[in-house]
Amino acid sequence: MKIYLGTNDYQDKTKVPFGAMVTLKLYTHDYQYTVYESKSKLMPTQSSNGNNATLIFGIPFKYIGHIVNGDIYFDYEVNYYGDIYYGNIWHAYVHTILPGGEEAGDACPDGVTWSGIW
Repeated sequence: MKIYLGTNDYQDKTKVPFGAMVTLKLYTHDYQYTVYESKSKLMPTQSSNGNNATLIFGIPFKYIGHIVNGDIYFDYEVNYYGDIYYGNIWHAYVHTILPGGEEAGDACPDGVTWSGIW
């Protein structure tokens, strides 16, 4: 899950401009599976507190569950009226099998709990 801050101060290059399209990219890899997914959302056009707004991406469990000693990467791009900017790549090692769980199911009865929350 990633939270982006947006701003109506167009001189502030540390935040995403209001109304920009933000695309979050997710990549996971372990010995069994590779997942590449992306989702785009519009940064709100109005402030939630002062000059700033937030944009939250929920990550469906089916993309990050059942990873055995793998890698996870996130990055994002911002498209503001055709000008495209890229964020930094975030990387971590990940292991999302519950203790005592099985790789195929991991005590998750439907295998997709938390899905559909992009």
